[in-house]
Amino acid sequence: MMNIKAFILLITCVISASRSMAQVKTDNPVITQLDKAVNRAAMQYMSDSTANGLNIGIVYKGKTYSYHYGENVKGTGKLPSDDLYYNIGSIAKTFTGTLLAQAVIDKRIGLHDDIRKYLPGCYPKLQYQGHPVTVVQLANHTSGLPGVIRDLYPEEKIKLRELSFAGQANYLSHYNADSLQQDLHHVIPDTIPGTRYRYNTNGVMLLQYILERVYSCGYKKLITEYLQTRLGLHHITPILDRKQMKLAAQGYTKDAKPQSYVNLEGYYIGPSINATMHDLLGYVRAQLDELDPAIRLSHQLTWTGPNGFAVGLNWMSNTENATRYFYHEGNTKLGFNSLCTIYPMKQLGIFIIANDVHSQEKIGQMENTIHNAVKQ
Repeated sequence: MMNIKAFILLITCVISASRSMAQVKTDNPVITQLDKAVNRAAMQYMSDSTANGLNIGIVYKGKTYSYHYGENVKGTGKLPSDDLYYNIGSIAKTFTGTLLAQAVIDKRIGLHDDIRKYLPGCYPKLQYQGHPVTVVQLANHTSGLPGVIRDLYPEEKIKLRELSFAGQANYLSHYNADSLQQDLHHVIPDTIPGTRYRYNTNGVMLLQYILERVYSCGYKKLITEYLQTRLGLHHITPILDRKQMKLAAQGYTKDAKPQSYVNLEGYYIGPSINATMHDLLGYVRAQLDELDPAIRLSHQLTWTGPNGFAVGLNWMSNTENATRYFYHEGNTKLGFNSLCTIYPMKQLGIFIIANDVHSQEKIGQMENTIHNAVKQ
């Protein structure tokens, strides 16, 4: 039986691990049904003392809503804002998928082409039993390529552990296009391409490399020009300049320590996008409207698995009550967790960013609570 001292200690730990709703700062007016649903979901997340801040953006039936909770920088009392830059982690892959769709429309790439058509040199190993890896298989994670194209040497891993996160990012940024090209000569698929889904960041990184080659242009210029000219979005970029870096949000590690914000460059970490919530909501609106041909193409399913799960061009997809939706989540060592979900039939899009890495699962629970409140 638990003695009285142990019971008191347990109660103290529970209290210290949570915060009251009154302690959480927010600009949510809590008036409409949507306001209340967002508040209920956000407060459940923020009740944990390790949570720091939330930026929740919603597009619903053509209207845009934005809610903020907690703090951008601990101890300042200042809410996160839509004008701060966040790194959105793997949601960046959806931008690569959209750019691939544009390349198909521009007739620069064929989705079912052998990827070796777009690579310099000869790569006889990039096939499995006579089945080549195709472009679309890089975008739907069925390429059969290994999850690691270059495994770091033991001494490299030791060196990295001794570096700060900024130092690690700088070290890995030296893995460039030439490094990737060289390592591809040793890469062998482990199954027939197109038959098995296995999430693969390296496949998308290789896709980015191919896009740069077919356009003879760097990825930053490609994606920013597309976003600016096609969608009118000027605050989404793979690399922040000095002025933009001053507007970077503050992320926090799992142990609630501030994480330095650095540009994630090179071909080792994977595609990276930094964006303001203001422009991310513009991106969400474009997904819902589907007016842009590349966005429509990026939503077309290219691989279908069990239980309704499917993949477009880097967009994950599933069904609920026979209604299909698209989504992608993101996690980054810069100290952010994020989730973007698009419900075209319900005219609903939700983008959630936490400037902590408290729990990706709980961000999914938040999205589900908000979605359920606005079901048609």
